Formats: sequence, structure tokens, C-alpha cells
Amino acid sequence: CVSTDSEDITVRTLPTGAVTSAVGSDPTTCSGSDGSISVTATPPDGACLEFSIDGTNWVESNSPVFNNLPEGTYVVRGRYCDSDCERIYGSVTLSDPADPTAEIDSDLVGNLCTDESVTYTATDAGSGATYAWSFGADATPSTASGIGPHTVNYSTNSAASTNTITLTVTRFECVSTDSENITVRTLPTGAVTSAVGSDPTTCSGSDGSISVTATPPAGACLEFSIDGTNWVESNSPVFNNLPEGTYVVRGRYCDSDCERIYGSVT
Repeated sequence: CVSTDSEDITVRTLPTGAVTSAVGSDPTTCSGSDGSISVTATPPDGACLEFSIDGTNWVESNSPVFNNLPEGTYVVRGRYCDSDCERIYGSVTLSDPADPTAEIDSDLVGNLCTDESVTYTATDAGSGATYAWSFGADATPSTASGIGPHTVNYSTNSAASTNTITLTVTRFECVSTDSENITVRTLPTGAVTSAVGSDPTTCSGSDGSISVTATPPAGACLEFSIDGTNWVESNSPVFNNLPEGTYVVRGRYCDSDCERIYGSVT
């Protein structure tokens, strides 16, 4: 006994060769959503194709454009319009603009004394960049904008204070920061309470002397000189064996910072 059954099936060629290009356009700002992907396809004769970049939402078109996209990697899928023969054509990666360069340049060497100034300049971050500065505590000015140069003075009531300078650079809504610390030292100008000379006892003699008495800022070490070359680390230095003449009394911190003239003794 024989029985038969039959059914017809339709075999469709894969649409894998239909896509000729899939091109991305990156977002123009950081965290922006104005990126896009343009797909160009040539379907098999008489075929209708649709495409998706998320596997959920499909667009029936031979040249679909997917707009309003943030950065990310998108998988381009295509299929016939009746959902047959879905295939992956590849992926397109969209990227935000690169973060701008934030870099502080200054003319400061070592520590800063309170009657000195320091000049700050930012490294050029390119067209469209904005620059916001914060110069830290006791700074004049305390803030500024623009690439610079910006000249800043500092005051402090302590022997040494640490200040943080911060630069924020924004370009295409992408933000980068740089910061650096500087030590600001108060001037030791008020430290000297007296500088008294004792004259030579004979003509052309060299037994004169100068006695300096100082009260340094709390915790500070001072040194003094009467010739600008030879320095004595002491709060009460005595310079002996001096002939007649005028001597300029100089003082500074023991690490050579903040040298100042206190006056002269004849």
C-alpha cells in the first residue's frame, strides 16, 4: 500500500551581499547623541529589505539612516521585509570627541614668596576650547578664564602654606583637568629686631662687628649675610673682624628662599 504527501518550500538567496556600505558619523560632543549610521544596500531583484542596528527596531529601506545615536558599537543587521533570512553585516563604532589637553605651565622655580608673582599659561587645547582657572587660597586674582598668561600674587600668614592651582579645559563638552601644588612662604622681613654695629677701635683696624638679632616665623630657620656671599645660619649672628665700611644686612630662609634686605650698618 502506498501513500504520498508533498509540500512546497521557497528557497531564498541570502541577502548577505546586498549591503555596499555602512558608514558612521561620530557624535560631535562628549555624551552627545547626534551620531548617525548610514547603510547603503542593493537588494536582490524585486526584494524588499529592512535593517536594524539594535535587533529590535527595523527600517524598511535600501538606504536607511539611523540618527540620534550616542557613542557605542552598533551591529548592522538586515533581512527580507517579511523577517526572513536575518543576517549580520558587520558593526560600526561611534566615538565621542577626544578629551582636550589640560596642562598647566608656569614660570615658578621652587617656592613662592609673598611679594613675588607667578605666571600661569595653559597648553593650547585647540579651537573651541575654554579654560577655567582656580588659583587656590589667598590668591589675587583667585580665578580667571582664558588660556593666559595670568599673573597671580599670593599672601599667607604662616611660614609656609600649600596652595592648589586647578585648570579645567572644556572642548565640545568634553572636560579635562590639571592641578599642581605650590608652597607660598611669608616674607621674613619682620624677623630682624636689631642690627647693631661696633666700630673698629683703630684707624684701618678690622675689629669692628655687627650683631643681628632676629625672631623667625614659627618653625622657620633663617640665615644672614653682610656681603651677599657668606651666610650664617643663626637667629643672632655676629659678624666679626670688620673694617670700616657700609654693610648691607640680608636675610633669607635656610633653603635660600625669600632673600630680603633688612637695611645697612655703617
